[in-house]
Amino acid sequence: MINLMVYFGLGLMALCFILIALYQNSLRQRQQLVLSEYEVIFCKLACLTWALVAATALISCVAALLLGEQIQWSGLVYFSLWMTILVARGLYRKIVGIEGLHKAS
Repeated sequence: MINLMVYFGLGLMALCFILIALYQNSLRQRQQLVLSEYEVIFCKLACLTWALVAATALISCVAALLLGEQIQWSGLVYFSLWMTILVARGLYRKIVGIEGLHKAS
């Protein structure tokens, strides 16, 4: 069971890194793609979201390896995603100075 949680976490991290790379590539080529301000902010928020998912998967992998018999806690780490994503997006909007994506078009 421990190996299953570790493999799942590693696979999810790999998927996250691929998606982040795709969004970063679109940001690098934003002038050729003629991205609007809305699309740039969306790409940055998507990168932030996927980075949080990857970090959560890493924490779950470490928890699975360290907890041994108490492996259910490593699965429950994923339950924190809804809260961490909302908090991180709110902080990003506050730091950047935007109220929301719908106003950035």
